[in-house]
Amino acid sequence: MLNTQLSDLPRGLREEIWSLGLLPQPGVYKFDPEWFVFTPDGDGWEDERWMIPKRKYPSVMNVCQESRYCTLRIKSQEQKREQENGNAPYYCVGESARPFNPAIDTFWFSKEALLRHHWVSDLSCVIGNRLHIIENLAISQECFTPTVLAPRLNVQSVWNSFRWCRLLRFMSLRRVDVILAVGRTDEHHDETLTGKSPSSRGKELRIEKWTAGSSMETPQEVDTLIENVRASTVEAFQDLYENMLVGNAEEERLLPFPDGFIANWHDGSRINFHASMVQETSF
Repeated sequence: MLNTQLSDLPRGLREEIWSLGLLPQPGVYKFDPEWFVFTPDGDGWEDERWMIPKRKYPSVMNVCQESRYCTLRIKSQEQKREQENGNAPYYCVGESARPFNPAIDTFWFSKEALLRHHWVSDLSCVIGNRLHIIENLAISQECFTPTVLAPRLNVQSVWNSFRWCRLLRFMSLRRVDVILAVGRTDEHHDETLTGKSPSSRGKELRIEKWTAGSSMETPQEVDTLIENVRASTVEAFQDLYENMLVGNAEEERLLPFPDGFIANWHDGSRINFHASMVQETSF
């Protein structure tokens, strides 16, 4: 087998390799109303963190002179297209955040109260009117109590209301991560030395697989929790799907989606469920 060096490859192929190093990595959008701002010239209240925090300059930029020139050229091309045509940048080189990408990014509800926040329940708000695009959803464990912990009891909960009224709007949903723990690593901040926590603006979030010992739950307890979450989620989707087939769905569930979107009602069987944790890295 030939031992081909990178420098031996044609220039065009080398630049393709450098550009692959600039592709956006899967991230997590943490829904936090404290980051909402009022935009009088826009649509009212908007969430400025409907963006994924990221490093401004990826590591590939500093590999060699050629990779740096390639990166800077891509950055210049994106800036020119944005100025001329209003096209949003894809690589976002030099930016501290990038737009949410439903195909690779996860939307995270970290607190139970957020499930009933009016920016979610109101389907005309910036979050509510985009629920249908979310493919990967993360929900912290506390959001499921007490219904999931005692599924046979007729207990009204925020999760019960959310799953019947708003979870059904997640037409593109294919994955649900139940967050059991949050880990933190600070690359450029040391809380023990500074006495201050790193700013939330500089946190890069990643979904990682839950492992035994990373939280207080035993593997058996986690398996039970995941199964109860799966059962309660699928129950809601199946009920709606069956009602849709016979034309008995409630009017609230049939509110119009944005122009151009065709609702693809499903029974929830295509959704995968996982026990996970969120890793926060400050940079």
